[in-house]
Amino acid sequence: MSSFEPLSFADLRGKNVALWGVGKEGAASYLYLKSLGVTPLLADTKERSQISGLEGENFDFVRLTDGDISPLLACEVVIKAPGISRYCIEAEELAKNGVRVAGGMALFLEGREKENIIMVTGTKGKSTTTSLIAHLLSSLGEKAGSFGNLGTVPWDPRSGFDECNWAVIEVSSFQTADLCSAGATAVVTALAPDHLDWHRGDLKTYYRDKLRLCTLPGVERVIVNGDDVNLQENAVLLGPSPSMVCYDEDAAEKYLPGFSLPGVYNKRNALLALEVIKSIGMAADEESLVKALSTFSPLPHRMEKVAEYGGIQFIDDGLATNALPTAAALSAYADHPVAIILGGSDRGIDYSELIGALRHHGQPLCMLVLSEAGRRIAEKYLAETDETVEQHPDGHFLLRNSGGKRTDICICETLKVALREGFVWAKSLSERKTARSPVILLSPAAPSFSQYRNYLERSEDFAAQVEAIIAEEERF
Repeated sequence: MSSFEPLSFADLRGKNVALWGVGKEGAASYLYLKSLGVTPLLADTKERSQISGLEGENFDFVRLTDGDISPLLACEVVIKAPGISRYCIEAEELAKNGVRVAGGMALFLEGREKENIIMVTGTKGKSTTTSLIAHLLSSLGEKAGSFGNLGTVPWDPRSGFDECNWAVIEVSSFQTADLCSAGATAVVTALAPDHLDWHRGDLKTYYRDKLRLCTLPGVERVIVNGDDVNLQENAVLLGPSPSMVCYDEDAAEKYLPGFSLPGVYNKRNALLALEVIKSIGMAADEESLVKALSTFSPLPHRMEKVAEYGGIQFIDDGLATNALPTAAALSAYADHPVAIILGGSDRGIDYSELIGALRHHGQPLCMLVLSEAGRRIAEKYLAETDETVEQHPDGHFLLRNSGGKRTDICICETLKVALREGFVWAKSLSERKTARSPVILLSPAAPSFSQYRNYLERSEDFAAQVEAIIAEEERF
């Protein structure tokens, strides 16, 4: 059976099925399969006690160790977690032994009516754009829901998917690489190097897998960010007639006077969402759209103000796990001194564009770097700088350019240390009454796996540390 031969959850009745990797999607797949009368084997590298979302369920479980996938070889179909690459040695071994390896999203979409499914992908902005489309539809009186990477697995029996007449699904390249069909409306917000370790370490493979969404069976309309250079250069992968949406100042002034998200890139996401509403034939007057956009609230952990204290803003942009959204977040505070917390697991992506954004930030800058990715960013910045560098023994570098602008780089072991270093730096600027308030920005440009289970846990720690700092300050 070909990897791309259509296969649905319903087709798994009577088959020997396993779930390989049991996170949020795996738990949803177990419950959905159970509703179909299928009892899958659950397999993971973690302990059975660490499986969440299936409390009270009596399931068969095997722990996989040392790369041994032999328990899966007896299965007819293995549903893998999105984080497991379709190109990994283990997946290839299963396929060679006649085991069909599939993704949950692909299984779910087969046999579904596609017209009212809108699918959104992109290296940056897909979560916000997904939420914007669902918000606009709901504001216009439609029963709409947002699903996918944003948090709710659509095939989870508890998701409410079947109660919606419009479903907006955020999908990653991990999911698009496995799809056999897609929703009638495909949206691409941006394209830049990411997740190369998953995609054979090859940029072309990542771009091809990401943009498969645009040309799959079921897709009737494609709406993309027309300002994105990488999308322009890969236009052949977007299908025959994509709708290219560029940032337009007149349109922004017309529709976005009350839109609260900062930065041109967020306004462009709103214009993409508006184009979706138009393209699906939704009747809406200008006043209704303006009102709907003015009531949109930013997503948690996407440019979210956690607190403001002593003239210092604490901003959680923990959803920024790639260089592109981090560069965009920095640009939103172009007129502010910024202490930016960077780093996490290193996926080997090119940080050149981010280095350029950091170097050209016009106000004082403090780079607080964590883990492997943060250290690589700092090393690349230092290796390519023409600024005067003073190195201190505590992992602190002080740089000054020819115009006297100061940049600090601090290598930190933990988020707690980084936040406190950043607070001391920002506090010194705040006390000098700088023209704009200093900003402490968590925008890591890397996933959190080296120190946290996921970005949510990292953002929760950030908020807790901010609260602790403010409490300490108020005691004195």
